[in-house]
Amino acid sequence: MFWWSRVRVLPAFAVCVAICQLSVWWARDAIVPLPSLLGGVTIDVPARLLLPMVPAVCWLLGEERVTDTGEATASRPVHAWQVSVMSVAGVTASVIALGHWAAYADPVFLAVARNMIGYLGFGVLLACYAGPRNASLAVILLPLVCSLAGAGGPSPMWWAWPLAAPGSWPAGVLVAGLFLVAQVAVLRRR
Repeated sequence: MFWWSRVRVLPAFAVCVAICQLSVWWARDAIVPLPSLLGGVTIDVPARLLLPMVPAVCWLLGEERVTDTGEATASRPVHAWQVSVMSVAGVTASVIALGHWAAYADPVFLAVARNMIGYLGFGVLLACYAGPRNASLAVILLPLVCSLAGAGGPSPMWWAWPLAAPGSWPAGVLVAGLFLVAQVAVLRRR
């Protein structure tokens, strides 16, 4: 376990998750204009919804340091460890978001946790098939693609979960499904 966590730089990932969740209220008024093809020239996206991609990219950079040969020949269940750490990160983000939501009554904290879980699931799923480096790039480009093709009305399209409102049930269900599919893909990888 020590080798596994050291290669993946798990302490840096844990710090990244905590800082991302705790720094959400500091970026309260920050807006990032993203281009949109369907509605005007740009749409204003709160920076708080984009912050959660940082832990996902940090996780994928740790995955890039791992060799497939080392994973395939390991005598311990390394894929189960990976799923466990992903689950702990998702639960940690959710608990911190629920605490913030209870303290400040701002539902955007729940959207930040949703997006962190979604970016992590999306990145890990792509890493299983396209490699961690390509998955990192895809995670970074996902909000841009969603703003270009999925935001053009009063609310984003159902599939553009990174831009969805905090109380969006379709976004939450889509992210939960994506996270579960990513975990299954990791467990089936050999």
